[in-house]
Amino acid sequence: MKKLILSASVVAFSFLLTNCTQTSESKVENEQEKLEQDIQSEKKEIAKDLQNVRDDINNKLDKISKKMDEEKSYANADLVTLKETLIIERNKVQSALADLDNAAETNWGKIQLAAKNTAADAKIECAKLGDRLDAAMKVDNK
Repeated sequence: MKKLILSASVVAFSFLLTNCTQTSESKVENEQEKLEQDIQSEKKEIAKDLQNVRDDINNKLDKISKKMDEEKSYANADLVTLKETLIIERNKVQSALADLDNAAETNWGKIQLAAKNTAADAKIECAKLGDRLDAAMKVDNK
């Protein structure tokens, strides 16, 4: 009788242990999926922000190039400097976008922070350059 009770207890314990393990494993899988979805969502948001900054830079570069071509303003050193600075900023943004595309879970935190900083820095630089660009365009029109 003791053997039967002991055997039944072992079977019951094994059954409970198996069920608990499956529940824990499914919880871990669910959390892992949620984390991956959060990363993908944040990755898309940061990429969109970087793309918007890149588009803003490209628009400024187009204005400069058009102005330089229309009026042969190659002698305007400020426009040339602005163009060079914007190209450098665009390259930084492009690099951050590439890093973001290649980011893995293991380096996500570092890439995420770097991409956000790049976007913020490029926005600040574009704002500063925007005022200089407007001034250079006006000076050239006179």
